[in-house]
Amino acid sequence: MTLLSAQASSLEATGLIPRENPEQKMLEKRAKVIEELLQTEADYIKDLEMCVSTVLTPLRESQVQKVDCESLFGNILTVIDLATRLLTSLEETDTIGPVFLRYRDELEEVYNVYCQNHEEAIALLEVYEREPEIQAQLSSCLQELRTIYRQWGKTNYINLGSFLIKPVQRVMRYPLLITELLGSTPASHSDHQPLALALSSLRELNVHINECKRRKDLGKRWARPHHPLPQHSLTLPSSLTPHPPTLTITLFHTLSPTLTLSSLSHSLSPLSHTPSLSSLSHSLSLSLCSVEVP
Repeated sequence: MTLLSAQASSLEATGLIPRENPEQKMLEKRAKVIEELLQTEADYIKDLEMCVSTVLTPLRESQVQKVDCESLFGNILTVIDLATRLLTSLEETDTIGPVFLRYRDELEEVYNVYCQNHEEAIALLEVYEREPEIQAQLSSCLQELRTIYRQWGKTNYINLGSFLIKPVQRVMRYPLLITELLGSTPASHSDHQPLALALSSLRELNVHINECKRRKDLGKRWARPHHPLPQHSLTLPSSLTPHPPTLTITLFHTLSPTLTLSSLSHSLSPLSHTPSLSSLSHSLSLSLCSVEVP
């Protein structure tokens, strides 16, 4: 130990130099995290409002009739309204957890609608960008938006897709911000337990949104028209039936890979001089099989 450090330790021991309070340090960090939460929420709302006033409203008022603004922007106005009320509630309190718990159900309802529509909105935007008339209108709106942002000192490249993704990103970021806030909140603080509950609730919210999207994607895949499955046609030899008509069985290749003529001959009882379609159906499990008799 050096002489200087020894003197500092001695001064701390006598109380002349206050020791660092870990809880106070946590509270200082907590204040910064809350400030970040409020500022990023305000910036987020401002971005969405600019998108509405500079892009959505002019598109609605334009003479371009082919633009489906409802599908392109989804429930963005409802998102803005919810985010604005959430921000106001956060600014009016020192405890953040109870606010998110109070808004939790509405957050899931509103953001779930937006997130489920987002993929279709981006696909629609790609279609519109190939339409000269619509693309010209979009370019004009976005150019005005870029000019405004440059005046604010924001020079990042701006396109409509970067605005449409913001609500999806925001709802996913809430658990990250609450995690950081919980980590900087002392266990004795009145907001600690509500924050823990809010964090669990927001994580669950995102799981529900992702699950709804997964189910929607699965439903869309099943709804698509399928190509015909490859088929095999088996013509029974005349020895299996004494009558002139030839029995042709058409079955899907993927369903009965083990089918053999011997199994067919077993189902066609020699005691009945004609093939039994009912027994044949049972043998072949004809849920997806067709039988044709010329």
